[in-house]
Amino acid sequence: MKKGNNLFKKIAKNWQIKLISIIFAIVIYLLISLSMFTTRTISIKLDVIENPNYKIENVLKEKVDIQIRGSESVIYLVNPNNIKAILDVSSTNKIGITKLPVTLIYNGPKLIKEKVTLNIEPTTMKVLLSKVDNND
Repeated sequence: MKKGNNLFKKIAKNWQIKLISIIFAIVIYLLISLSMFTTRTISIKLDVIENPNYKIENVLKEKVDIQIRGSESVIYLVNPNNIKAILDVSSTNKIGITKLPVTLIYNGPKLIKEKVTLNIEPTTMKVLLSKVDNND
């Protein structure tokens, strides 16, 4: 019992300095870890799934920007051909201006997908829809 008590006394001695040292070590570790992350930006074609009953009246962006964030050794392994940006107009039935989400799909290796973060810009697009006249 005395050995355990001695060990506790050694740990408890100067505990404030030890606690500050541990916190300082964690902060340094986090700073180094976060500084190793970088961002790569690519532009990819926007695929539009149209609704046959509606016509898109406004001009849509042809490309969207994708930000790939992760460690420098991994972000350049992401093949832009494995990324798709889709604007799905087929599910809407509103005439006028509609705000729709741009969906991001990554079909690359799962191992790489788990090590990077993909963000799309813009995340939504405004679409002006009008009813198609089928009497032609």
